[in-house]
Amino acid sequence: MLKVVYSNDMVQLAAQLAELQLSDPLSPLVSETVIVQSNELARWLSLFLAQHHGIVGNIEFPYPSAYIWALFRRVLPGEKLKVTEGLKLSPSVYIELY
Repeated sequence: MLKVVYSNDMVQLAAQLAELQLSDPLSPLVSETVIVQSNELARWLSLFLAQHHGIVGNIEFPYPSAYIWALFRRVLPGEKLKVTEGLKLSPSVYIELY
């Protein structure tokens, strides 16, 4: 399930995630995915959740780009994915299927 929550307060976001984990827990064998922007944020969030729950485990903290690539590979398993850069003036990246 994809759940998107917006806020400018990190503690409020982390507390809402902790409450969501308590109200709708996953099986212990199922990994939970939380997309983060940095390793520092992943570490802080892991410590926050451990403090809130007493223990934390089996949570993946991928970057947005790594998560998107994993989705592409899952949706298009047989396809070869190639990343090519667009115009040099634009920071855009295009994905080609070949």
